Amino acid sequence: MDYNQLHYFIVTAETGHLTHASEKLSLSQSALSRSIAALEAELGLPLFDRKNRSIQLNQVGKVFLADAKEIQLRWLAAQEKIQTLANPNFGEVTVSFVPTLGLSFMPQLLKKFQQNYPTNTLRLKEAPAQQVLKDVLTNASNIGISTVRDKQADLEYIPLFTEKFVLIMSKENKLVTKNDITLQDIAEEEFIHFAENTYSREVVEHALKQAKVDLKVRYDGLEISSILGLVEANMGISIVPKTAILDFERLEIFPIETPKIERTIYLVHAANGYISSATKRFIQFTENKMNS
Repeated sequence: MDYNQLHYFIVTAETGHLTHASEKLSLSQSALSRSIAALEAELGLPLFDRKNRSIQLNQVGKVFLADAKEIQLRWLAAQEKIQTLANPNFGEVTVSFVPTLGLSFMPQLLKKFQQNYPTNTLRLKEAPAQQVLKDVLTNASNIGISTVRDKQADLEYIPLFTEKFVLIMSKENKLVTKNDITLQDIAEEEFIHFAENTYSREVVEHALKQAKVDLKVRYDGLEISSILGLVEANMGISIVPKTAILDFERLEIFPIETPKIERTIYLVHAANGYISSATKRFIQFTENKMNS
């Protein structure tokens, strides 16, 4: 059974006449008869009662007509979706990204993309780094923007930028008067830490271990927005990626020279399989923006 057979059957059923149906389909009457006969043979039951050139749906045909129309509608809807995927101007792009990028980098990137391509639809999801990669692997998202622990063969990784982590504190903290602050200086400060199993937490803990500094953690297991709020309220200090506080003027920010604390952000997409035109557009736009 193919789409043409279904279409020929539906038109014939609605006209109730082989000649009229063949004219409407721009098909010879013999070809139309063979198509319907083949469909009936495949189904194992006749669909029409035939009287000369006039044909009428039997009970089986009436039941099958409803299903055939539903199949046709689904097929046409599927075609429309496929055509949308091929059209970069009307496609949808789903992007998963780590929360620390949601305060500055992602809003700026998405704003610029939508200004240039207002007819594209963006669907967004914040998730930990490992979940971002899983989203792309399972096709839950077209694009991932994230840090990467272990690269996987089924994914393509495009490095976007490498950024440093910085020390942040309230303007009311006593350390703000120091000219140079080292990690040893924060040993007695109450620390506000990222959630466990996040890449940012791993980076910070590795650096502190290198510097032989033990944390005095006051608040633990938080996302970036809560960390910034608590630091601003002078409830403790923290170490965060620089992009997370680019537009956060209510905090004091200090560089960390030794040891170097940094992370690389990647754009991730499937290495194999179909990539929609809209997704390709988003990838190219992001690469161009980062290289400009």
